[in-house]
Amino acid sequence: MSPLRRLSLPSSLPDFASNDYLGLARSALLLQTTQTILEKVGRIGSTGSRLVTGNSLYTQALEEYIAQFHGSETALLFGSGYMANMGLLSALDQTIYFDTHVHPSVKDGICLSRQKSLRLRHNDLNHLEWRLKKGVGIVCVNSIYSTDGSRAPLQQIQELTERYGCSLIVDEAHAIGIYGKNGRGLAPTHVFARVITFSKALGCYGGAVLCSHALKSRLLNRARPCIYSTALSYPLLAAIQATYALFPQMDKERALLHELMWGESHIAVIPYQEQLTPPFALAHLRPPTVAKPVWRISLHAYNTFSQVRRLTQWIASLSPGSTPMWAKPSLPQSSPIS
Repeated sequence: MSPLRRLSLPSSLPDFASNDYLGLARSALLLQTTQTILEKVGRIGSTGSRLVTGNSLYTQALEEYIAQFHGSETALLFGSGYMANMGLLSALDQTIYFDTHVHPSVKDGICLSRQKSLRLRHNDLNHLEWRLKKGVGIVCVNSIYSTDGSRAPLQQIQELTERYGCSLIVDEAHAIGIYGKNGRGLAPTHVFARVITFSKALGCYGGAVLCSHALKSRLLNRARPCIYSTALSYPLLAAIQATYALFPQMDKERALLHELMWGESHIAVIPYQEQLTPPFALAHLRPPTVAKPVWRISLHAYNTFSQVRRLTQWIASLSPGSTPMWAKPSLPQSSPIS
């Protein structure tokens, strides 16, 4: 049995653990831009749920801007990415097929939907097609999986879902802000729904479902996390607006260490050793989150060449030959965004 987890304060060690991939959460420019917007808005609390007193022209305009940016018909804001997945999945009324590595919020939403659900072997296109041949439904995948950084073969998945008359939902939590043109994500724009979060690469908080007007109407009437939760406060809305003003303009070549990513991802894992004390801040994942305990390593815009080099040397010292294939010529001397 795994020991109980405890809260801890942020480490002063070099950060290879957080979700602040672009350094926006610590950005003085994001803070300043948010404060400027908030002063113009002139409010703090939303006062109620969206369906009661928590709606506003400002909120609706921000949703439409986000939808337009991501090439979606419309968008619906939620208090978090977790709540967005819970609300979306719980409002469905079809069989749900889900990759075994999807985020727990997807699985919890499926439980609330009370619909028939079937597991899909991770990134296994043959298994997916075998499932879809037996009946139509909705397929749920992540574009980038948070536990190991693996990337879904979205083009092939989309082709299969269209061939068999099924719908596709893509959780883009770990892709938004990083992948796609100006950080728009990896999923095709015309899928059934995309779930995005603002709490990782975008450096603030909240989530949204990118979808059609018809699905948005359904969620407003059936998604309990939307119906029964107070709407996002204005400081959070201002931060979301501010981060959309900033991250598309960032120099992705400098910021993302693109060529250093394991398997074209900014997340990697190595086996966990109980007696090991890493000289870096790493995320320790253990059951039931993962089958076996691992260290998760995340790359950031503010990780320096020296830190990344020390990290690879440390990994190599654990197991000869385990050093990832870094494309050293593209290593930037990156620094936090200011």
